[in-house]
Amino acid sequence: MVVESVKSSSRDSTPGSLHVLHVADTDACQRFGRMYRELGLALSGEGLRVSLLTDDARTAAALDGTPMEDCLVASLSRWSRRRNREYLRSRFHDTLSAIHLWTTNCLRAARDWAVEFDVPLLIHCTSVTDVERLEARGLAPNEQLLAVCERFEQTLRERWPTLTHAIHLSTPAILHRARPDAERGARPSTLGLLWTGRMDAASGLPTLLDAIAGVRRKQVDLHLVLIGSGRDSRSTWRMVRAKKLQHDVTLIDVRGIWDQALLGADILVLPACERDISLAAPLAMSRGKIVIASRDQLPEWFIEDETALLFSEGDAEELAYHITRSAAGHPSIRAMGRAGSAYARQEFSLASRAAELAQLYRGACSAASTSSATGGA
Repeated sequence: MVVESVKSSSRDSTPGSLHVLHVADTDACQRFGRMYRELGLALSGEGLRVSLLTDDARTAAALDGTPMEDCLVASLSRWSRRRNREYLRSRFHDTLSAIHLWTTNCLRAARDWAVEFDVPLLIHCTSVTDVERLEARGLAPNEQLLAVCERFEQTLRERWPTLTHAIHLSTPAILHRARPDAERGARPSTLGLLWTGRMDAASGLPTLLDAIAGVRRKQVDLHLVLIGSGRDSRSTWRMVRAKKLQHDVTLIDVRGIWDQALLGADILVLPACERDISLAAPLAMSRGKIVIASRDQLPEWFIEDETALLFSEGDAEELAYHITRSAAGHPSIRAMGRAGSAYARQEFSLASRAAELAQLYRGACSAASTSSATGGA
């Protein structure tokens, strides 16, 4: 049986305000989860009514007691496209002003809904796959593109050089703490490392485990937590056992809890290019954590020795060197943690991002209204 639910906002929206429907599937929620709640609250403060359509129960539950409506559906897959369209029609009638789609996993459905409600569709490109899908399928007149990083923005602008007005940069947003975690006291003697993502051939986990084995041979006390799932999860654990690291590594098959695990970690490791961009690195930087990543990362926020320690892809020895220096508490690394936090607070400001998005929504709706009034001329 399909279970669908809607929890109404805890206060009435301003009459006549724009109503934006955010659409985020489980994959998007696993990568950005907490951001949807925080961004929704900030957008409500900008005078917008925000609803979230998702098939991720954890993210939907986090909206309880907020001004946001959570619309929890059983699935956002292509098999549920027609049912979800009927559901949205019954829920919102003619109240929607715009749709903001996070990732292109249900792009066809979102395009149907935008036509159904005659509203603009803003498509957020948060992965290499998103960019590739759009390059292949094209851009409709009622659509605008948001790129999560400058690399994606550049690629999209090169694809549509005459439509640059419809392509925008919109990086992650973070509600920053009063103080970075790194300033809250001395860390325990055991160095905590965190990796999160999809366990597959492109994860870089063999390199990471080789580095961990090398660091352990130097008698460094550490523990690595792997939070993720995928077709290679079993082979990953076999690799852990083969390297005799089962007492130093924990594998958790619940991707949505990585942000909680980050609280107790000292280091976030990205051992290979993150093709599906997530909130993990920006959040780690904002909290003053050490970020160690391969040099082939796509976003501009990986700045060597300023926001992150970088190593050559596949070089376990160089990765182990960075982990060892971090364990020793080298002054330059502690300074980098502070610099990364300052960078994140400036570049990932929740208030700034909400104001930018509110302006984009209003501009898109105004352009759509003008086009309708002139018959699309």
